[in-house]
Amino acid sequence: NNEVVIGDRLRGNIEPGAMTRMNYFGNHMLTWIASALYGVTTNDLCTGYWAFTKSAIAKLKLNSMRFEIEAEMYASCVKEKIMIKSIPINYRSRIGEAKLGSIVDGWIIFKKLLVRRIFSTPVEVITGKGNLDMD
Repeated sequence: NNEVVIGDRLRGNIEPGAMTRMNYFGNHMLTWIASALYGVTTNDLCTGYWAFTKSAIAKLKLNSMRFEIEAEMYASCVKEKIMIKSIPINYRSRIGEAKLGSIVDGWIIFKKLLVRRIFSTPVEVITGKGNLDMD
C-alpha cells in the first residue's frame, strides 16, 4: 500500500508548449539533486499532482508556502519512510500564465532541499520562531 501517489509528468506525455525548456531542464536537475541528496529516487520532484492518505498527511512536517512545497513534501516523506508511488500522467498546457518563475523559484526549491537534508524537521518546529530556513 502506498500512502502517497504522485503524477509523473516527466515519464508521461507532455503536450508541446505545456512546459518551457527552462522548466523542463530545471525540473530534471532538481529531481536528480533530490534523489542524490536523499538516496531515494523520485522521477518528478516539482509535480503539482500529489495524493495522500490521511495517515501520511498526519506524519508530514511542512512549513513551505510556495513552489518549494513539493521538495519539502518529498523530503518529509523520505524522513518518515513514507513510500511514494509515481504514475505517468499526460500534462497539457495551462489556461493563463504560469506562476512559476524558473530561476528564482528553482533556487528556492534547491535551498529547501539542502535545508531539509541538514535539518530534517522544519526549523520553526525546532525553534518555535517561524520560517527561518527561507529568505
